[in-house]
Amino acid sequence: RMRNIKLTIEYDGTDYAGWQRQTSRRHPASRQTQKTIQEQIEIALKKLFKEDIKLIGSGRTDAGVHAFAQTANFRIKHRIPLDSLQKALNSKLTKDIVIVKAEHADDNFHARFSAKSKVYCYTILNQPRPSAFLKNRAFFCPYHIDVSIMRREAKALLGKHDFRSFCRCASVKKDT
Repeated sequence: RMRNIKLTIEYDGTDYAGWQRQTSRRHPASRQTQKTIQEQIEIALKKLFKEDIKLIGSGRTDAGVHAFAQTANFRIKHRIPLDSLQKALNSKLTKDIVIVKAEHADDNFHARFSAKSKVYCYTILNQPRPSAFLKNRAFFCPYHIDVSIMRREAKALLGKHDFRSFCRCASVKKDT
């Protein structure tokens, strides 16, 4: 019987081209395919189980984006205990990708379609000098920011909006 395994993943996306595996995307300077989080975990899974395993992510992230608790799932017949799976995967991954949790999921669980919400955190470092520690985790702005104006203008983002122009194939989407 196939087991549906849910992973909770934390990663520093600084050196990655986002979550989703890229088949033909090449870095212009190096002419090498850019690595992705999904690809790295799939490679680790293949090393463990000696078979290609498709990892389904709860959503895609852009290049350089980090995640504290992104979920993904995959199906496997192997009976490896979940704590052993977590340790084994972490031993095969680089230090910037960590499997925080591995757990059984219901057969109907699909990381993308079962996701109930996503939380994004944008950080602005508003001080006179940049930070060596926050350089890949915050937007550096050394100028005065009028937060009251930002709050007022952000109200335009509230409500129901049509995001058809952001869709790759809006014609096949039921609701944009």
